[in-house]
Amino acid sequence: MEPLRSTRAVYRLSAREQAGKPDIARSVAVGGNKANRDGKDDAARAVIKANVTTTVTALIAKLKALGIKRGKTWVTEARLAVRGVRGAL
Repeated sequence: MEPLRSTRAVYRLSAREQAGKPDIARSVAVGGNKANRDGKDDAARAVIKANVTTTVTALIAKLKALGIKRGKTWVTEARLAVRGVRGAL
C-alpha cells in the first residue's frame, strides 16, 4: 500500500521540481490584459464616438461586424469616457 501524501507534501515536491524553471503560464498572466493588444482601440473608439447614444449591446454588435472584438465592460467604459462621464481609458 502506497503512503498517503498530504497536499503540503505534494506542493513541496512540485515546488522542488519547478525550482529554477521559468513559469510560462504565470509570466503571461502577470500584468493582466495588455492595452490595445490588437491595435484596434482607436477604430473602436471612433465607432463608439459616432454612435454615443446607441446601447452597449448594439455597439458590441457593430464592433463585431467590423472585426473588432471588445467586451461589455470595455465598451461601457469607453462609451462613458466619450460622453465625459468618467476618465478616459
